[in-house]
Amino acid sequence: DEGTWTATYTGSTSSPSTPVTATGKYTRIGRLVFAQVQFVNKNTSGAGGYLTITGLPFANGSNDVATGNIMANNGVDISPTPIAFTPYVPANSTNIDFYYTKDQANWGRVYVDAGADMYLYVSVTYTV
Repeated sequence: DEGTWTATYTGSTSSPSTPVTATGKYTRIGRLVFAQVQFVNKNTSGAGGYLTITGLPFANGSNDVATGNIMANNGVDISPTPIAFTPYVPANSTNIDFYYTKDQANWGRVYVDAGADMYLYVSVTYTV
């Protein structure tokens, strides 16, 4: 099965002043889903809190999944400088959250960095 899905960029405490969406693509083979989306030159002004992308085409299964790839230019606030930055799909969810880690430290959620000219490319693989 192949198709498209509507991804929405949002923050945990406030959403952007104008909705920020992008059309992603997915491939599903049995229970395995590969989904990707590209937010290109978006304005995220007004967003605040932890970054979340909503709208995955299928809910994740009963296990949390930290797998995928990210490319970001603006739109994310990671402090201190991480050694790892990864998408995270919670169990039974259609959201993508983002976490970072640095050497010998706990994981931390990635915050929204609201403003203009945001580019965020994300891909995830998970099972339903």
